[in-house]
Amino acid sequence: MQGLRRLLNMQNDAGEFVDLYVPRKCSASSRIICAKDHPSIQMNVAEVDKVTGRFNGYFKTCSICGAIRRMGESDDFSGWPRPTASSQRTD
Repeated sequence: MQGLRRLLNMQNDAGEFVDLYVPRKCSASSRIICAKDHPSIQMNVAEVDKVTGRFNGYFKTCSICGAIRRMGESDDFSGWPRPTASSQRTD
């Protein structure tokens, strides 16, 4: 019974209140991306070390809602990570 009560109250084992669903936000338009927005995308782009050119354990997340993608404006979004000279190593 205690497990059911915890589920209905949305509390974790530490007793803190938590949300079951946290919606994403569009990086281009700041719109909330609902669960039924199937054309929306989310990309995790790795950050690389400037000296070695290797993945440093961090990434940048960009989300684009379906409305922006339908308008064809997602390519114009200035928040997309751009490749730099140090990230284009060929060795």
